[in-house]
Amino acid sequence: MVETVWIDGSAEVEGIELSGNRRVVKVNVPDSEAGFKSGNGEGMWGYIRREEDLQKYDEGKGEFEVILLNTSVYWPQLPWGTIITAEGRGGNRPVICERQFRRLLAEREEYFRTHPEGSASGESGG
Repeated sequence: MVETVWIDGSAEVEGIELSGNRRVVKVNVPDSEAGFKSGNGEGMWGYIRREEDLQKYDEGKGEFEVILLNTSVYWPQLPWGTIITAEGRGGNRPVICERQFRRLLAEREEYFRTHPEGSASGESGG
């Protein structure tokens, strides 16, 4: 990943403009229902998109938007630059919000339903 930091404090990461008083954080993106419930998953770097979301992140409450700064290993639908909504989990690392997680699961189920050769057992993953 190429990052250029400008004198005014703004930055650009491979074409994504990063500016203002926001910060880079880690968000978990689970690959299973159990992972979602426990908050465990692939740790992905993201840039808090809006300054007003900083408080939600700091308090560990509510939802906030993050621009992903790396591509997911488990979810090809989540390349760098994707905007996701994360949800605070108190003092724990935030997790992708439930509605987006459910959409990822549904897309994976659909893929394995229509491409049984994509799974060693012919069953859906997860």
